[in-house]
Amino acid sequence: MTLRGLFFLILITAIARPAWGWNRSDHQLMTRLALEEVAHEWGLDRPVEVRPLQSFLEKFSSGEQIDPWHFAEALKINTKIDLERTYPPLTGRKEATPLEILSIYSIDPDDGRDQDLFVRDKKGNRRYAYPDQKWFGSMTGGNSQAFRHIEKPPFDWRHPICTFGFPPWKVGEASERAQLYVDLSQEAFSLGEDYWGWRFLGNALHYLEDLHQPYNAGQITLGLVATGLKGWLTWGWKEGFMATMAHLVANSHRFFESYIAGSATPSLKGAALEALRETDHPPLPDSVEALAIQIRDVSNRFFPDLIAAVTTATGSSLKGSYAFRADDPPVDDPEKFLKKGPGFEKASQRIFEITRDRFASAGRVIRTTV
Repeated sequence: MTLRGLFFLILITAIARPAWGWNRSDHQLMTRLALEEVAHEWGLDRPVEVRPLQSFLEKFSSGEQIDPWHFAEALKINTKIDLERTYPPLTGRKEATPLEILSIYSIDPDDGRDQDLFVRDKKGNRRYAYPDQKWFGSMTGGNSQAFRHIEKPPFDWRHPICTFGFPPWKVGEASERAQLYVDLSQEAFSLGEDYWGWRFLGNALHYLEDLHQPYNAGQITLGLVATGLKGWLTWGWKEGFMATMAHLVANSHRFFESYIAGSATPSLKGAALEALRETDHPPLPDSVEALAIQIRDVSNRFFPDLIAAVTTATGSSLKGSYAFRADDPPVDDPEKFLKKGPGFEKASQRIFEITRDRFASAGRVIRTTV
């Protein structure tokens, strides 16, 4: 295998992992907690009428006929997705407050709109539809949305460890998607379609929240490469190097999210969540896309440290062939994978310090964007 080939495999396997930055309830909770303290002052508690998407589309297209399918095609998303889908507790409601719309529909981008985006060649074979997809591996299923929800910064010689990867340039579209939905939101508000203005804004918040997850702003560390090579030579040789690396990165990622969600240390988790509850909102830079890039770069700086902390906290428990289950039941209890030896308390503390920092930043960014 050539060095170039090895780097390509590392990249594909490093990013071929769970494509969600946070789980669905995390997105809703983060948005709500970030805005609750300012909701009344900003009028986010005043109901607006729930309007059909076609009402917005008729105004948006200046009277020309455009349907949800063609609108989805223009957005370069999966045209099979129901963009008007509602979720409890807003199902059947004729009115909803902006706070409800922003928080509940911050999960919209995980509805499949960014999945299964492929084309077929003359022989009927699947081909990537967008340039960055090839660096993320999957063309179908949940992980095929990775190129829209994960963004690796370009290599920076000032930060060689955290920006390490291949190719050396930026890959991923999360920052662009955040800007797209903010633009749609502003257009909807200008047309008097407040419900869709808030809903599109909630969609934009999703991508900004994803970029606060260090696993969604990093790619691979040299330590994980070494672990992957060792695993490949011992237990992973039947599946291949690519599958072995993907397995190890996915284990670390899934453990982190499960550990944060179900920590047996409520004081640490509580402090992280409370960091969302503030009222400050720094000025918006030139654009939301520029803000998203700032978020990405800061999250990326935390990536190697977080990987190291998770590795210390779990010892060898996630380095073997067992696949940590976090998405579908029965799910694994992260507490059973902890190795409480030397360095554990410091590592656990560091995991929550990073989480608290990212939650605090997410709160400020949500308020600034709104």
